[in-house]
Amino acid sequence: MRAARPDDREWYFLRCCCAIRGETDVTVLLQWCFRKFRSRACKDAPEFWLIMMISFCSFAFRQLPLLVLFFAITGGVAYAQNTGGVSGPVVRDGSRVLDYRFAFVPGEDGRDDRLAHRVQGTFAVDEKRQWRLIAQARDRGGPDGLEYDYLKTEVWWEFSDETETRWHSALRFGGAIRNGSAPDAVGVDWLNQFTLSERLSARTNLHTLKQLGDRAADGILLQARASLTYRLENNLDVSLLGFHALGSTQDFGLEDRPQQAGPTISGRFGGGWGWTVGSLFGLNDDTPDHDFRLWISRAL
Repeated sequence: MRAARPDDREWYFLRCCCAIRGETDVTVLLQWCFRKFRSRACKDAPEFWLIMMISFCSFAFRQLPLLVLFFAITGGVAYAQNTGGVSGPVVRDGSRVLDYRFAFVPGEDGRDDRLAHRVQGTFAVDEKRQWRLIAQARDRGGPDGLEYDYLKTEVWWEFSDETETRWHSALRFGGAIRNGSAPDAVGVDWLNQFTLSERLSARTNLHTLKQLGDRAADGILLQARASLTYRLENNLDVSLLGFHALGSTQDFGLEDRPQQAGPTISGRFGGGWGWTVGSLFGLNDDTPDHDFRLWISRAL
């Protein structure tokens, strides 16, 4: 293909064809559209709008995973004292990790402070399977104080190929026994991790939960989680997390559902110790304004 000339319409039409086939950098086309728009040349160039539409649609299609992730992160789920994370699917043979997690929600509108403590152990069975045991206690405010919340067990099965470097995926099966009259539950989660560059990675989780007993919600509860993580120097990671309540199979949708998003920073002390601090922010009236979090981990 001959060299580019900024106002050569024929050349840019050919570039559009290449962009649709994924054979060229569509940012070249977007830059040309921007120049035309700033110079107001688009008024005299009807093909401008066609080229702009093809360029933008081609760019959006090729960047679809990032766009989906962006919208997933900026709208989200969760509940007060959220100790959950965006789990990765990768299983490392021989891995054994203990975690302590703390979440704190300051009192708002006359309500008491609320907090949660969670401890868990994650143990790999082989290079494809691992299991986790979780116990959580919660103080929702009021006279009851701190009390047992739930006991949960989970089993991972990573099914991505051993030679895969860009995308890893796993299924996770779990069951929880809840305190008091709260319904017990079983669920299946789909965990994904994408390597976007040497320093940038993304995760997406789709959670399904079926409550059991007389107080169980109708249908299967659905939740989506996503994260975007950038690795800094000195083994520090900064992340943006989003949590999305999607309702259930009987009442699906984001409207009037809890939503949270916020940043975290993670690092290592050495000797197998790690830490994470962060905060989640409520994105609507159904979610607390602030949810502060602290995690400590120890690789055995």
